Amino acid sequence: MKITDVSLFEVRGHWTGPAFPLGDRQAQMLDVYPEFNARDWAKNRTDGPHEVGAIYVEVQSDAEVVGLFGPIERYQAFVIQEFLQPFLIGRDPLATEALHDQMLRLNRHGRSGMFVAGLSAVDCALWDLKGKAWGQPIYRLLGGPTRPTVPAYASMLGYSVEPQAAAEVARTYRDMGFAAQKWFFRYGPADGEAGKAANVALVRTLREALGPHYPLMFDAFMGWDATYAAEMVRALEPYRPTWLEEPIPPERVGGLPEAQGSGGRAHRHRRTRLHPLAGQGIAGCRRHRLGADRPRLDWRDHRAGQDLRASFCFRDACRGPRPLSVSRAARRRGPVAQHRADGRVLDPAPSAQTVFPQAD
Repeated sequence: MKITDVSLFEVRGHWTGPAFPLGDRQAQMLDVYPEFNARDWAKNRTDGPHEVGAIYVEVQSDAEVVGLFGPIERYQAFVIQEFLQPFLIGRDPLATEALHDQMLRLNRHGRSGMFVAGLSAVDCALWDLKGKAWGQPIYRLLGGPTRPTVPAYASMLGYSVEPQAAAEVARTYRDMGFAAQKWFFRYGPADGEAGKAANVALVRTLREALGPHYPLMFDAFMGWDATYAAEMVRALEPYRPTWLEEPIPPERVGGLPEAQGSGGRAHRHRRTRLHPLAGQGIAGCRRHRLGADRPRLDWRDHRAGQDLRASFCFRDACRGPRPLSVSRAARRRGPVAQHRADGRVLDPAPSAQTVFPQAD
């Protein structure tokens, strides 16, 4: 079996369902600078119908077996088209380990960052192809199953972090059957003591609303520094969070012991998310190739994530099976994830747009 093409296509249409409620954005790395911390685009989302779109990568073979992955970001599509697609044509798509290593070695700057994000998407598509070729789910190819079920949590990205509003939403999701939740902090070092107090108020109110034993996780989205993270861990310890995710930028590993020594429930990893099924509740889709001549794992490298979790997460956060997140997705895709079963995601005639138009 040989790879005949690595193509990209985009699905576009219009969201016509209910609007996602206005909420708060999460803290971000640039927020340590006041001019960026002041941005509050989450409270200015437009209501009503709006355009939506998603990019996918597809690995095709001469055996007519196809591997698919997505949605991916536009920068991942660029890496795939410019670097990985030409390299992969004619190679054995079932040689996943060799291809992974070769793609890592393909570019001198290709062992991290955006290049690896593009590589990861192709790697997942190759595994999808292998599973279809052998007629087995991927978990069996990886040596599973190791357990009959996998616990899931609700990822609360995009909801208001005002304590009472958050508590109401949290109770709603608990009553829907979610056995755990992960919330996202809005405030960081640039918000001073008032922001720190607001973060603690959120956690305290959620704990009071959901009870002493309900698993609660929190994500700082790399928006803190080591000193702030250490102070927050001490302040949050009485409320028994299951983990604190990405308190500092991932490459600053030296700051993690400082946070660990403060309380012991912080950890660093690249998230694993269980996305809604692509296409569920989507009507009238049309796909098209990206580019005339050359044809989300997201932004994360799933293999690196496994290694880093094994190396850097703290003991308290690693006990027992780690739940997978049923993601609400990014804000701009939140309504699609939330209301995917109502059949009103895309209009009957979605428009087509080329992501990388070729010169005439």
